[in-house]
Amino acid sequence: KFKEVNEAYEVLSDADKRANYDRFGTADPGAAGGFGGFQGAGGFSDIFDMFSNMFTGSSRSASYGQDGDDIKIQVNLTFKEAIFGCIKETQITRMETCPECNGTGAKTPKDVITCPDCNGTGHVRRVQNTIFGQTVTTTICPKCKGRGKIIKDPCSKCRGSAYVKVTKSIKLDIPAGIDNGQVMTLRGKGQPGKLGGANGDLIIIISVMPDPTFKRKDYNLFIDFPITFAQAALGANLEIPMVNGTTSSLNIPEGTQTGTQFRMKNKGVKILKTNDRFGDLYVTVNIETPKNLSNKQKETILQMDKEISGDKYIKRKSFFDKVKDKFNK
Repeated sequence: KFKEVNEAYEVLSDADKRANYDRFGTADPGAAGGFGGFQGAGGFSDIFDMFSNMFTGSSRSASYGQDGDDIKIQVNLTFKEAIFGCIKETQITRMETCPECNGTGAKTPKDVITCPDCNGTGHVRRVQNTIFGQTVTTTICPKCKGRGKIIKDPCSKCRGSAYVKVTKSIKLDIPAGIDNGQVMTLRGKGQPGKLGGANGDLIIIISVMPDPTFKRKDYNLFIDFPITFAQAALGANLEIPMVNGTTSSLNIPEGTQTGTQFRMKNKGVKILKTNDRFGDLYVTVNIETPKNLSNKQKETILQMDKEISGDKYIKRKSFFDKVKDKFNK
C-alpha cells in the first residue's frame, strides 16, 4: 500500500503524469492497466477519495435526511403584555401529515411498492476500482428520491406528497420582561423534515406597541412628571403612577429644579429568566408654568416675586454675575 501511495504521489506531483492520468486513466499511456490494474474511471477525484478513505477508515456516504424549514411569524404585544407576560393566541400555516393517507402519499396501501432500484433502502451503491482497491460510494436513489417506496396511484388530497398545508391556532406563553425586537424560538415547531430529517423551528419576532406615558430602555422605565412651582419650591410628596395601574410615593426636596431626575429602585421591568430582579423607574420632574391666569392671580404672583430677593434664584444670579464680569474685563 505504501508503494502504491508513493506511485500516486508521483502522479500528483508531476504535471505530465497528471495530464496522462486524467486523459488515459494511467500515468503511462503505454502501460496496460496503470497502477494496480486501475483504469482511472474517476480521474483525480478517485485518488483524492482514496487518500481520504485511507485516513478516515470509511467510504463516503450520503446524508439522506432533509431538515424542515423554519417558520417566522411576528407577534404584536401591548406595552403591558410585554412587561407582565401573557398567553397570546396566534395562527401559523405549516405542512402536516396528510390525514387521508396517513403520510404514505398513496391512494391505498396497495399503491405503495418497494423501489426496485434501491430495494427499499432509499440509496444506491456505486463500486469504484482505485489504486487502493475498491471503494463504495452511496447516494440517494434517483428513482424514489430516497423514500425507498414508489407510489403507483397517489393520494387525491396531498397528490403523493404525504403532506398538506394546515392553518391552525397556537397559544404562546410570552414571558414577563420581553422587549421589542426580541426573538422566541420553539424547537421542532416549524416545517416537518423529510426522510428522517429534523423538523424546523418556529421563530417568533416580538413587536411591542409604544406607551403614551412610559418609555423603556432595557429593563428600566422612564416617565416625565409635571409639578407646580409651589411643589418645586417647597418640596412635595408625589404619587407617581406605576405601569401596573397603581401609584407609589416619591418625596422631592424643596428647591427642586425642572428637569431633575429621580430614581425609584426596583420599580421597572422584571428581568427575563429571574424571579425577583427588576429594573428601575426614572422620574423626571418638570415645572409647569400656569396659563390663563386671572388678574388677581397675576397680582399675587407679582407680589410674591417682589418679596423674593434675587439671591434666592441661584442660577439666575450666577448667570448675571458671569455676564457682568465678562463686560467689566
